[in-house]
Amino acid sequence: MPSALAVFACRPNSHPFQERHVYLDEPVKIGRSVARCRPAQNNATFDCKVLSRNHALVWFDHKTGK
Repeated sequence: MPSALAVFACRPNSHPFQERHVYLDEPVKIGRSVARCRPAQNNATFDCKVLSRNHALVWFDHKTGK
């Protein structure tokens, strides 16, 4: 079964960042960057001081399609 793809895109009123494409094969943590986890095009780590390190978790349930 193909993986779900989450696309994170910068909105005009948000903190600027490069568009991200993250596959949801497993739950993905959204959060602020720290020394061991830096922002990249394939993760949901952001260099933003107002975001907590463990801000949210995103996942896709292949059974329900949600």
